[in-house]
Amino acid sequence: MKMQENYVNKKSQEAFMIEDSEEENPRKNQKQRLIDNEERAWQQNENLEKGKRAAIQSEKMSFDIMLNLDKQGNQLKGIRENIILMDNTIDNSDSLLNRMMKREHRNKILVFVFCALFVISFIIILYFKLS
Repeated sequence: MKMQENYVNKKSQEAFMIEDSEEENPRKNQKQRLIDNEERAWQQNENLEKGKRAAIQSEKMSFDIMLNLDKQGNQLKGIRENIILMDNTIDNSDSLLNRMMKREHRNKILVFVFCALFVISFIIILYFKLS
């Protein structure tokens, strides 16, 4: 930036020196246009450099985003595998609980039958003892 300012100031001073000399007016205009064009060229070059820096920064950001998305994709795959594993475990637990409830129901029926047999046998024994 300083280099550009120094260059523009130097060219401006040269243009004013030329104006002070006894050159023709068209030559003065031509020199001034040349200075203006050089100044515009420096500004455009600076704008191009800014654009180049912005493009490089955008590329770096997009690369970082791509890495983050890849990492998150891998995390999602791991989560999906964990969910499938948990679903299988829940299915196994559900079938185990169902078997346990069937056994409990069967055991209740057996206890009821044994109690009924015990009561009936007790009544039969009392009947034969008392008669």
